[in-house]
Amino acid sequence: MVNPGAPYITLPLFLRKTLGLLSRYRIPYDAVVKMRMGEATYMLTHPDDIRHVLLGNPSNYEKTPNLTSAAGKLRAGSGLLTASGSEHRRQRRLLQPLFRSKAVARFSSVILQRLEVMFADWQHRAEVDLAQEMAQLAQSVIIGTVFGSAYRDENGQLAEAIHARRLYTQHIYHSRLPFRTRLPLPVVRNYRQALRFLDETIARETRVRRQNPGYRDDLLTLLIGLSYSDGSNMDDQMIRDEFLTLTSAGYETIGEALSWTLYLLMTHPEVADALRLAVDTATGDRSINADDLPRLDFVESVLRESIRLYPPTWVYVRVPTRADRLPSGANIPAGAKLYLCPYVMHRHPRYFPSAEEFVPARFAAGVGSSLRGVYFPFGDGAHTCIGEAFAIQQGVLVLASLAQRFRFDLLPGQAITPRAAITLSPRCGIRASIGSRKRMS
Repeated sequence: MVNPGAPYITLPLFLRKTLGLLSRYRIPYDAVVKMRMGEATYMLTHPDDIRHVLLGNPSNYEKTPNLTSAAGKLRAGSGLLTASGSEHRRQRRLLQPLFRSKAVARFSSVILQRLEVMFADWQHRAEVDLAQEMAQLAQSVIIGTVFGSAYRDENGQLAEAIHARRLYTQHIYHSRLPFRTRLPLPVVRNYRQALRFLDETIARETRVRRQNPGYRDDLLTLLIGLSYSDGSNMDDQMIRDEFLTLTSAGYETIGEALSWTLYLLMTHPEVADALRLAVDTATGDRSINADDLPRLDFVESVLRESIRLYPPTWVYVRVPTRADRLPSGANIPAGAKLYLCPYVMHRHPRYFPSAEEFVPARFAAGVGSSLRGVYFPFGDGAHTCIGEAFAIQQGVLVLASLAQRFRFDLLPGQAITPRAAITLSPRCGIRASIGSRKRMS
């Protein structure tokens, strides 16, 4: 049944102080919580209801209009991220083979190569902002994955353009200014320049590959070669739109997941020691490679537990196209806004005892299916993040490589707090001292 006990919360207040409000007002579990925001808005905290929306009746629940509307598609492209219904199913069937666990292993060399570049830079530094470093690493990896390991981002223009798009998206979602897409603000001007540069880059790289066919082990070449069931291929516009998705959703979340994991390891030295032991046992003194992944299950457990506490995608929004009755008994009107919040559900006391504690053992082998509707950092069902396997592989390889090479210590005087914007990021970064652990042979 609907729980009407939530406080009056205006949307701007919710956006600015979300996590504090969720903690302060102790959102009840196993309920449908009515959020008084001036429109029909509910937070679902019953696992059965969440499973119903994501798995049981997904065709009735669309993504937020911020993505699926004409304005959303103009900003984010008409690729998988913004597609719905039959359009989404067709595009996902086309792309899915590229993102299965075995398929994404081909990109491990890019991850390891970009790690070496970062390690070389760290040789001359005693302190780093790990949040910034992980964001830059993840961005570099996605650029190398899309265009190939040999691709060079001259003067960092591509990285700068991708970042400008991210800032503009934050502006759209969180600014309350009227006509905010038309105002002559720096964030708007930078976005327009960035989009022109991104369009020129993807058009040029696509043209080069079409004019010079031949195998290149990069994602763009693989995208060009995909065929729908009727034998047709994606045109240049569709490839461009999927590129926009990959260079936004494809790196932010894993960069933040790595940042939070390193923070938790620094504040839980016993887990950090156990992780180093697990990596040493799996690899000895040699460098990490993709063949080690099956033996790094504890590293994956550390990553998944970190994502439980600090899910980068901290909330999903779904809108029913038709009125529906949820398994809990609540009647939901068409057009209502439903919040499905991993940050809340990942702390459900029935499924996660001592929920605020960092306990990687929760994610021992076999855990997963019993937590559907409770643990969903990558979504679930038809709209599960298609890049989940790649994100987990990247996270494990990065954490294992860092454990081999370095020790980190959190610098004093910091208040590490999460900022709930489009994703869940450290509000003021995570500054740490770094030191070499041992020299690799």
